[in-house]
Amino acid sequence: MNGEQSFADRVKAFRHRHGLTQKAFCKKYPVPLSTLKHWEQELRGKKLPEMTIAFFTLIERETVVMDELLAKHQLVGKKNVSQE
Repeated sequence: MNGEQSFADRVKAFRHRHGLTQKAFCKKYPVPLSTLKHWEQELRGKKLPEMTIAFFTLIERETVVMDELLAKHQLVGKKNVSQE
């Protein structure tokens, strides 16, 4: 892998940098816990949907903006319907 972090490593590193457990990440962002586990274990293989990568990249690079946007739309802190 030419020196770049894997998607799984990026997700784990983000959570650790922000002091978030898996459950806390899922509570803060509208991602089901099972999905986050898949991301972190790369169970879906190397080929993730582009929208998944784009969504996480927005969270990763524009954390404050995403937090404000999700709060504005009252998604932060609400349990995702498909969350386990």
